[in-house]
Amino acid sequence: MREGASIFNKNSLALLGILDETKSLYDEVFDIITEALTDSAKDLHSVLSGQARLSMACKTALNRYFTKSSIANIFSSEHYELFIDDKVLACARFFDIIRTKPLTLRYSIVSFESFIEEIHFLACMTLLCKRTKGSIDYIHSQVNRHIEQLIKSAREKYVIYSSIGESSIMHKAKAKTIWIYDRFSNLKCNRESHLIINTTLSTELIDRPVLIDIPVFFCDICQRYFIGRLTLEVFIEEYGRLLLRTQRIAEEYDLSDRARSFRAESELHCWGYNVVDGKMSQVDRRGLLVCLLEKQKMTKFGILRDIKNAIDIFQNRVGYEKALAKWRSDFEFVSRLDMPASQGLGNLCKRKQSGQRYCLLLWRFG
Repeated sequence: MREGASIFNKNSLALLGILDETKSLYDEVFDIITEALTDSAKDLHSVLSGQARLSMACKTALNRYFTKSSIANIFSSEHYELFIDDKVLACARFFDIIRTKPLTLRYSIVSFESFIEEIHFLACMTLLCKRTKGSIDYIHSQVNRHIEQLIKSAREKYVIYSSIGESSIMHKAKAKTIWIYDRFSNLKCNRESHLIINTTLSTELIDRPVLIDIPVFFCDICQRYFIGRLTLEVFIEEYGRLLLRTQRIAEEYDLSDRARSFRAESELHCWGYNVVDGKMSQVDRRGLLVCLLEKQKMTKFGILRDIKNAIDIFQNRVGYEKALAKWRSDFEFVSRLDMPASQGLGNLCKRKQSGQRYCLLLWRFG
Protein backbone atom coordinates (compact mmCIF):
# COMPACT_ATOMS: atom_id res chain seq x y z
CA MET A 1 0.00 0.00 0.00
CA ARG A 2 1.17 3.50 -0.81
CA GLU A 3 1.98 5.46 2.33
CA GLY A 4 -0.83 7.78 3.37
CA ALA A 5 -3.37 6.41 0.89
CA SER A 6 -5.59 4.46 3.31
CA ILE A 7 -8.17 7.27 3.50
CA PHE A 8 -8.57 7.14 -0.28
CA ASN A 9 -10.53 3.95 -1.06
CA LYS A 10 -13.69 2.72 -2.79
CA ASN A 11 -15.98 3.80 0.04
CA SER A 12 -14.57 7.31 0.28
CA LEU A 13 -14.67 7.72 -3.51
CA ALA A 14 -18.35 6.69 -3.52
CA LEU A 15 -19.16 9.26 -0.85
CA LEU A 16 -17.27 11.90 -2.81
CA GLY A 17 -19.18 10.98 -5.97
CA ILE A 18 -16.18 9.99 -8.11
CA LEU A 19 -15.97 6.20 -7.69
CA ASP A 20 -17.35 5.21 -11.08
CA GLU A 21 -15.50 8.04 -12.80
CA THR A 22 -12.28 6.69 -11.31
CA LYS A 23 -13.25 3.16 -12.35
CA SER A 24 -13.77 4.43 -15.91
CA LEU A 25 -10.25 5.88 -15.81
CA TYR A 26 -8.91 2.54 -14.58
CA ASP A 27 -10.66 0.73 -17.44
CA GLU A 28 -9.22 3.23 -19.92
CA VAL A 29 -5.70 2.84 -18.55
CA PHE A 30 -6.19 -0.94 -18.53
CA ASP A 31 -7.06 -0.81 -22.25
CA ILE A 32 -4.05 1.42 -22.96
CA ILE A 33 -1.69 -0.93 -21.16
CA THR A 34 -3.17 -3.96 -22.88
CA GLU A 35 -2.65 -2.34 -26.28
CA ALA A 36 0.86 -1.03 -25.56
CA LEU A 37 2.26 -4.04 -23.74
CA THR A 38 1.20 -7.39 -25.12
CA ASP A 39 2.04 -10.90 -24.03
CA SER A 40 3.95 -11.28 -27.27
CA ALA A 41 6.68 -8.88 -26.07
CA LYS A 42 9.77 -11.10 -26.14
CA ASP A 43 12.55 -8.69 -25.35
CA LEU A 44 13.27 -5.62 -23.25
CA HIS A 45 13.52 -3.34 -26.30
CA SER A 46 9.92 -4.03 -27.37
CA VAL A 47 8.71 -3.61 -23.79
CA LEU A 48 10.45 -0.23 -23.46
CA SER A 49 9.02 0.83 -26.80
CA GLY A 50 5.58 -0.12 -25.54
CA GLN A 51 6.18 1.83 -22.33
CA ALA A 52 6.97 4.96 -24.34
CA ARG A 53 3.63 4.73 -26.16
CA LEU A 54 1.98 3.90 -22.86
CA SER A 55 3.36 6.97 -21.08
CA MET A 56 1.91 9.42 -23.60
CA ALA A 57 -1.52 7.75 -23.75
CA CYS A 58 -1.77 7.37 -19.97
CA LYS A 59 -0.77 10.98 -19.38
CA THR A 60 -3.56 12.18 -21.68
CA ALA A 61 -6.17 10.05 -19.88
CA LEU A 62 -4.91 11.03 -16.41
CA ASN A 63 -4.88 14.74 -17.15
CA ARG A 64 -8.38 14.55 -18.58
CA TYR A 65 -9.34 13.15 -15.18
CA PHE A 66 -7.27 15.40 -12.90
CA THR A 67 -8.00 18.72 -14.63
CA LYS A 68 -11.71 18.42 -13.80
CA SER A 69 -12.51 20.77 -10.93
CA SER A 70 -14.63 18.07 -9.27
CA ILE A 71 -11.49 15.90 -9.02
CA ALA A 72 -8.83 18.54 -8.30
CA ASN A 73 -10.88 20.05 -5.45
CA ILE A 74 -10.92 16.71 -3.66
CA PHE A 75 -7.15 16.81 -3.17
CA SER A 76 -6.69 20.49 -2.38
CA SER A 77 -8.73 23.41 -1.08
CA GLU A 78 -6.34 25.83 -2.79
CA HIS A 79 -7.83 25.18 -6.24
CA TYR A 80 -4.62 24.01 -7.85
CA GLU A 81 -4.86 22.67 -11.36
CA LEU A 82 -3.47 19.15 -11.18
CA PHE A 83 -1.50 18.40 -14.32
CA ILE A 84 0.52 15.19 -14.40
CA ASP A 85 3.89 15.63 -16.11
CA ASP A 86 6.34 12.98 -17.30
CA LYS A 87 8.46 13.21 -14.15
CA VAL A 88 5.51 12.48 -11.86
CA LEU A 89 4.05 9.82 -14.16
CA ALA A 90 7.36 7.96 -14.13
CA CYS A 91 6.82 7.31 -10.40
CA ALA A 92 3.46 5.60 -10.92
CA ARG A 93 3.06 1.83 -10.67
CA PHE A 94 0.20 0.79 -12.92
CA PHE A 95 1.75 -2.53 -13.93
CA ASP A 96 4.72 -4.78 -13.23
CA ILE A 97 7.04 -6.37 -15.77
CA ILE A 98 7.74 -9.99 -14.87
CA ARG A 99 10.48 -12.15 -16.40
CA THR A 100 8.95 -15.63 -16.67
CA LYS A 101 11.84 -17.14 -18.67
CA PRO A 102 15.32 -15.88 -19.58
CA LEU A 103 14.03 -14.38 -22.83
CA THR A 104 10.33 -13.96 -22.02
CA LEU A 105 8.68 -10.97 -20.32
CA ARG A 106 5.08 -10.37 -19.40
CA TYR A 107 3.16 -7.63 -17.59
CA SER A 108 0.75 -7.71 -14.66
CA ILE A 109 -1.73 -4.84 -14.25
CA VAL A 110 -2.48 -3.62 -10.71
CA SER A 111 -5.90 -4.12 -9.13
CA PHE A 112 -8.46 -1.33 -9.01
CA GLU A 113 -7.81 -0.88 -5.28
CA SER A 114 -4.07 -0.39 -5.94
CA PHE A 115 -4.88 1.94 -8.84
CA ILE A 116 -6.85 4.17 -6.44
CA GLU A 117 -3.74 4.40 -4.25
CA GLU A 118 -1.68 5.40 -7.30
CA ILE A 119 -4.16 8.18 -8.08
CA HIS A 120 -3.74 9.50 -4.53
CA PHE A 121 0.05 9.27 -4.89
CA LEU A 122 0.10 11.11 -8.24
CA ALA A 123 -2.04 13.91 -6.84
CA CYS A 124 0.25 14.32 -3.82
CA MET A 125 3.39 14.28 -5.99
CA THR A 126 1.89 16.91 -8.33
CA LEU A 127 1.01 19.15 -5.38
CA LEU A 128 4.54 18.70 -4.01
CA CYS A 129 6.01 19.91 -7.31
CA LYS A 130 3.82 23.03 -7.18
CA ARG A 131 5.02 24.09 -3.73
CA THR A 132 8.40 25.41 -2.70
CA LYS A 133 8.14 24.16 0.88
CA GLY A 134 7.10 20.91 2.50
CA SER A 135 7.86 17.22 2.18
CA ILE A 136 5.82 14.41 0.67
CA ASP A 137 4.77 13.40 4.20
CA TYR A 138 3.51 16.93 4.83
CA ILE A 139 1.57 16.89 1.55
CA HIS A 140 0.06 13.48 2.43
CA SER A 141 -1.06 14.89 5.78
CA GLN A 142 -2.58 18.01 4.19
CA VAL A 143 -4.36 16.07 1.45
CA ASN A 144 -5.75 13.46 3.84
CA ARG A 145 -7.05 16.09 6.26
CA HIS A 146 -8.83 17.78 3.36
CA ILE A 147 -10.30 14.48 2.13
CA GLU A 148 -11.41 13.53 5.65
CA GLN A 149 -13.27 16.84 5.95
CA LEU A 150 -14.97 16.27 2.60
CA ILE A 151 -15.98 12.75 3.63
CA LYS A 152 -17.38 14.03 6.93
CA SER A 153 -19.40 16.66 5.08
CA ALA A 154 -20.59 14.05 2.57
CA ARG A 155 -21.84 11.75 5.34
CA GLU A 156 -23.75 14.63 6.92
CA LYS A 157 -25.10 15.60 3.51
CA TYR A 158 -26.23 12.17 2.34
CA VAL A 159 -27.82 10.68 5.45
CA ILE A 160 -30.78 12.36 7.13
CA TYR A 161 -31.76 10.41 10.23
CA SER A 162 -35.41 11.27 10.67
CA SER A 163 -38.76 9.55 10.90
CA ILE A 164 -40.41 9.51 7.51
CA GLY A 165 -44.09 10.23 7.04
CA GLU A 166 -46.05 10.16 3.82
CA SER A 167 -45.55 13.88 3.23
CA SER A 168 -41.83 14.00 4.04
CA ILE A 169 -40.55 12.27 0.90
CA MET A 170 -39.10 14.81 -1.46
CA HIS A 171 -40.91 15.12 -4.78
CA LYS A 172 -37.85 14.17 -6.79
CA ALA A 173 -37.64 10.80 -5.02
CA LYS A 174 -41.09 9.68 -6.17
CA ALA A 175 -41.52 7.26 -9.07
CA LYS A 176 -38.08 7.91 -10.53
CA THR A 177 -36.10 5.27 -12.36
CA ILE A 178 -32.35 5.35 -11.78
CA TRP A 179 -30.37 3.96 -14.71
CA ILE A 180 -27.30 1.97 -13.65
CA TYR A 181 -24.16 2.13 -15.78
CA ASP A 182 -20.83 0.31 -15.64
CA ARG A 183 -18.71 2.78 -17.59
CA PHE A 184 -19.60 6.46 -17.71
CA SER A 185 -17.53 7.16 -20.82
CA ASN A 186 -19.73 4.77 -22.82
CA LEU A 187 -23.05 6.30 -21.83
CA LYS A 188 -24.97 7.39 -24.90
CA CYS A 189 -25.71 10.74 -23.21
CA ASN A 190 -21.98 11.28 -22.61
CA ARG A 191 -20.98 10.25 -26.14
CA GLU A 192 -23.50 12.66 -27.63
CA SER A 193 -22.32 15.52 -25.36
CA HIS A 194 -25.63 16.03 -23.57
CA LEU A 195 -25.72 18.41 -20.61
CA ILE A 196 -25.06 16.11 -17.64
CA ILE A 197 -25.33 17.54 -14.13
CA ASN A 198 -23.87 16.20 -10.87
CA THR A 199 -26.66 16.20 -8.30
CA THR A 200 -28.24 14.11 -5.53
CA LEU A 201 -31.46 12.14 -5.29
CA SER A 202 -33.39 11.43 -2.09
CA THR A 203 -34.78 8.01 -1.31
CA GLU A 204 -35.62 5.80 1.65
CA LEU A 205 -33.98 2.78 3.19
CA ILE A 206 -36.08 -0.37 3.11
CA ASP A 207 -35.36 -1.64 6.60
CA ARG A 208 -35.69 1.54 8.67
CA PRO A 209 -37.22 5.04 8.47
CA VAL A 210 -34.21 6.92 7.15
CA LEU A 211 -34.12 9.36 4.25
CA ILE A 212 -30.84 9.31 2.34
CA ASP A 213 -29.36 11.34 -0.51
CA ILE A 214 -27.25 9.51 -3.07
CA PRO A 215 -24.91 11.10 -5.67
CA VAL A 216 -26.27 10.77 -9.20
CA PHE A 217 -25.91 12.27 -12.67
CA PHE A 218 -28.87 13.90 -14.39
CA CYS A 219 -29.11 14.26 -18.18
CA ASP A 220 -30.94 17.50 -18.93
CA ILE A 221 -31.71 16.34 -22.50
CA CYS A 222 -33.02 12.84 -21.77
CA GLN A 223 -34.42 13.75 -18.34
CA ARG A 224 -32.87 10.62 -16.83
CA TYR A 225 -30.99 9.96 -13.60
CA PHE A 226 -27.86 7.77 -13.67
CA ILE A 227 -25.73 6.15 -11.00
CA GLY A 228 -22.65 3.97 -11.30
CA ARG A 229 -22.99 0.33 -10.34
CA LEU A 230 -20.02 0.49 -7.93
CA THR A 231 -21.31 3.62 -6.20
CA LEU A 232 -24.73 2.06 -5.67
CA GLU A 233 -23.16 -1.13 -4.28
CA VAL A 234 -21.04 0.86 -1.80
CA PHE A 235 -24.06 2.85 -0.55
CA ILE A 236 -26.07 -0.36 -0.10
CA GLU A 237 -23.18 -1.98 1.77
CA GLU A 238 -22.67 1.13 3.91
CA TYR A 239 -26.27 2.08 4.74
CA GLY A 240 -28.57 -0.79 3.71
CA ARG A 241 -30.92 -1.54 0.84
CA LEU A 242 -32.45 1.47 -0.86
CA LEU A 243 -36.06 1.82 -1.98
CA LEU A 244 -35.13 2.62 -5.57
CA ARG A 245 -36.54 1.66 -8.92
CA THR A 246 -33.48 0.90 -11.04
CA GLN A 247 -32.72 -0.44 -14.49
CA ARG A 248 -29.45 -1.57 -15.99
CA ILE A 249 -28.36 0.15 -19.17
CA ALA A 250 -28.09 -2.34 -22.02
CA GLU A 251 -25.98 -2.11 -25.17
CA GLU A 252 -24.09 0.93 -23.89
CA TYR A 253 -21.08 -0.14 -25.95
CA ASP A 254 -23.09 -0.22 -29.18
CA LEU A 255 -22.42 2.99 -31.11
CA SER A 256 -25.16 2.36 -33.68
CA ASP A 257 -27.82 5.07 -33.83
CA ARG A 258 -30.43 2.36 -34.16
CA ALA A 259 -29.27 0.50 -31.08
CA ARG A 260 -31.67 0.38 -28.16
CA SER A 261 -30.15 2.11 -25.13
CA PHE A 262 -32.38 0.63 -22.45
CA ARG A 263 -33.58 -2.89 -21.74
CA ALA A 264 -36.94 -3.59 -20.12
CA GLU A 265 -37.02 -5.66 -16.88
CA SER A 266 -39.86 -6.94 -14.76
CA GLU A 267 -41.23 -4.30 -12.40
CA LEU A 268 -40.37 -6.42 -9.37
CA HIS A 269 -36.77 -6.86 -10.51
CA CYS A 270 -36.49 -3.10 -11.11
CA TRP A 271 -37.26 -2.59 -7.41
CA GLY A 272 -34.35 -4.85 -6.44
CA TYR A 273 -35.97 -8.26 -5.98
CA ASN A 274 -33.40 -10.98 -6.68
CA VAL A 275 -33.24 -14.74 -6.06
CA VAL A 276 -29.63 -15.26 -7.18
CA ASP A 277 -27.62 -17.01 -4.47
CA GLY A 278 -25.80 -14.53 -2.26
CA LYS A 279 -27.77 -11.49 -3.46
CA MET A 280 -30.72 -11.44 -1.07
CA SER A 281 -31.66 -13.56 1.93
CA GLN A 282 -35.24 -14.65 2.50
CA VAL A 283 -35.62 -11.91 5.13
CA ASP A 284 -34.31 -9.30 2.65
CA ARG A 285 -36.62 -10.48 -0.14
CA ARG A 286 -39.73 -10.57 2.01
CA GLY A 287 -38.82 -7.31 3.68
CA LEU A 288 -38.69 -5.73 0.22
CA LEU A 289 -42.02 -7.30 -0.79
CA VAL A 290 -43.67 -5.96 2.35
CA CYS A 291 -42.15 -2.52 1.80
CA LEU A 292 -43.32 -2.36 -1.83
CA LEU A 293 -46.88 -3.14 -0.74
CA GLU A 294 -46.79 -0.85 2.27
CA LYS A 295 -45.46 2.07 0.22
CA GLN A 296 -47.83 1.21 -2.64
CA LYS A 297 -44.97 0.97 -5.12
CA MET A 298 -46.51 -2.25 -6.46
CA THR A 299 -49.85 -3.99 -6.02
CA LYS A 300 -50.24 -7.49 -4.68
CA PHE A 301 -51.45 -8.56 -8.11
CA GLY A 302 -48.38 -7.03 -9.80
CA ILE A 303 -45.95 -8.81 -7.48
CA LEU A 304 -47.68 -12.18 -7.90
CA ARG A 305 -47.80 -11.68 -11.68
CA ASP A 306 -44.04 -11.02 -11.94
CA ILE A 307 -43.12 -13.97 -9.72
CA LYS A 308 -45.52 -16.27 -11.64
CA ASN A 309 -44.01 -15.12 -14.95
CA ALA A 310 -40.53 -15.97 -13.70
CA ILE A 311 -41.69 -19.43 -12.59
CA ASP A 312 -43.34 -20.07 -15.98
CA ILE A 313 -40.23 -19.00 -17.90
CA PHE A 314 -37.65 -20.99 -15.91
CA GLN A 315 -39.56 -24.00 -14.53
CA ASN A 316 -38.25 -26.39 -17.19
CA ARG A 317 -34.68 -25.09 -17.31
CA VAL A 318 -31.75 -26.93 -15.76
CA GLY A 319 -29.90 -25.14 -12.96
CA TYR A 320 -32.80 -23.02 -11.72
CA GLU A 321 -34.04 -25.38 -9.01
CA LYS A 322 -32.99 -23.09 -6.11
CA ALA A 323 -34.40 -19.99 -7.79
CA LEU A 324 -37.71 -21.75 -8.48
CA ALA A 325 -37.96 -22.83 -4.84
CA LYS A 326 -37.45 -19.22 -3.71
CA TRP A 327 -39.99 -17.88 -6.19
CA ARG A 328 -42.62 -20.43 -5.15
CA SER A 329 -41.97 -19.74 -1.46
CA ASP A 330 -42.26 -15.97 -1.96
CA PHE A 331 -45.36 -16.42 -4.13
CA GLU A 332 -47.00 -18.35 -1.29
CA PHE A 333 -45.87 -15.69 1.22
CA VAL A 334 -47.43 -12.81 -0.74
CA SER A 335 -50.56 -14.84 -1.50
CA ARG A 336 -51.15 -15.32 2.21
CA LEU A 337 -51.01 -11.63 3.04
CA ASP A 338 -54.57 -10.70 4.01
CA MET A 339 -55.11 -7.10 2.95
CA PRO A 340 -57.57 -4.96 0.98
CA ALA A 341 -56.68 -4.99 -2.70
CA SER A 342 -56.51 -1.18 -2.87
CA GLN A 343 -54.29 -0.67 0.16
CA GLY A 344 -50.73 -1.28 1.24
CA LEU A 345 -49.78 -2.99 4.48
CA GLY A 346 -50.06 0.15 6.59
CA ASN A 347 -53.03 -1.28 8.54
CA LEU A 348 -51.47 -4.72 8.81
CA CYS A 349 -48.13 -3.83 10.35
CA LYS A 350 -47.17 -0.41 11.61
CA ARG A 351 -43.57 0.68 11.10
CA LYS A 352 -41.68 0.14 14.33
CA GLN A 353 -38.04 -0.34 15.12
CA SER A 354 -35.74 -1.61 12.39
CA GLY A 355 -36.51 -5.19 11.42
CA GLN A 356 -39.43 -5.82 13.79
CA ARG A 357 -42.18 -5.74 11.19
CA TYR A 358 -40.34 -8.24 8.95
CA CYS A 359 -39.80 -10.70 11.79
CA LEU A 360 -43.51 -10.46 12.69
CA LEU A 361 -44.62 -11.20 9.14
CA LEU A 362 -42.11 -14.02 8.67
CA TRP A 363 -43.33 -15.59 11.92
CA ARG A 364 -46.97 -15.33 10.81
CA PHE A 365 -46.59 -16.48 7.25
CA GLY A 366 -43.42 -18.59 7.28
